[in-house]
Amino acid sequence: MHTEGGRRFLPRAEAPGLRAAHLVSRAAPHIVLYTKAGCHLCDEARAHLEDLAADHDVVLEEIDIRGDLTLFERYRYRIPVIAVDGVERLEGQIAAAEVRGLLA
Repeated sequence: MHTEGGRRFLPRAEAPGLRAAHLVSRAAPHIVLYTKAGCHLCDEARAHLEDLAADHDVVLEEIDIRGDLTLFERYRYRIPVIAVDGVERLEGQIAAAEVRGLLA
C-alpha cells in the first residue's frame, strides 16, 4: 500500500488487463486539541493524544486559543478541548481511556 496526496492506495493487482490501483477512501481522523500555554490539563491531554497517534493513523493539530479572540472566548474556561473531524468530543480533565475511546 502507498500514499499519495493523503490518499491510500492498495497495490495494483497482477491480473492481466487490470490497469488502475484501488483507492481506499478511509481518511485518517483529524483531531484538534484546543489549548494554551501553562495549562497542565492540556499537557496531560496532549500526552494521551500522542500515545493514541503512536498506535493509530490520525492527524493531530494543536491550536493555541490565545492566537484567536473568537477561540479564546469560546474555550477559555473549557480547555483542553478535543475535537474529532470538527465535532467537540472531550473537554476539561481528560483521561487516557476517554482519548482511546475517540476512535471506537
